[in-house]
Amino acid sequence: MSCLQGMEAMRMWPVDTSNVNIGIGDFFGGNVVDPINVTDPTERLDILTGRLRIRQLPDNAETDSAFRVMVVDNTNDPLERGVVKWKDITSLIPPLTADCEWTMPAAAPNHVYTAFAPLADPDCPDDKEAVAVGVDLSISPPMAKFTTLTDDYDIAGSFTNTSISAATTGVYVEAIGGDANTGIVIRATQGSGDNKGIGIKAVGIGSSAHNYGVRVDLSGTSTRTRGFSAFTTGATYTAYAGEFIAYDNAT
Repeated sequence: MSCLQGMEAMRMWPVDTSNVNIGIGDFFGGNVVDPINVTDPTERLDILTGRLRIRQLPDNAETDSAFRVMVVDNTNDPLERGVVKWKDITSLIPPLTADCEWTMPAAAPNHVYTAFAPLADPDCPDDKEAVAVGVDLSISPPMAKFTTLTDDYDIAGSFTNTSISAATTGVYVEAIGGDANTGIVIRATQGSGDNKGIGIKAVGIGSSAHNYGVRVDLSGTSTRTRGFSAFTTGATYTAYAGEFIAYDNAT
């Protein structure tokens, strides 16, 4: 930036009888371009244009003591915009306990959970909101509390239980309170080969006493109980309500 009087490099502006502000840059030329916001240096050190570099600071040892983060005011107020200030770093990175999207207890065990209870804040997820992975719920209304969608993986969801309790369970499903409850609904469609609503591959590893492909235990006071019930329709050749094949490889 230049003017008829030449380019100004630095201006020392006496604010009062005890203080002098130092401005780095062409304040005369800056006032010509923007006379409303550029007048004289307003702070003890006022950089009109350019960046501030401290060469030694990156080579100094990192502090282990309490510190505050230096920030720059982004307000539209011409008297405050660009002024260097400080801020507590904990307010910039709120803890999980203060983040209503995901919540974590302050003490162990550190479970992480979300959308679990009615909340007064309308911007926080509660028990009325759904959680999705791979689905944009802003354009696709949710069909369930939790939804997952993938086009890149052969398996949409994987569950592994490696606990050492007496009886481990890979997946537990419970439907309570409805007029006609269904634990699991499975649809397999558009396959070029076979469509399997439920495909079970039981592999016995180690010294298990018994291996079960399917085992059903029923209890209760229902009028009728069925260990297994199947209905099939739509076949063009042969329809099977159930097919069981056992190979005995025992020696």
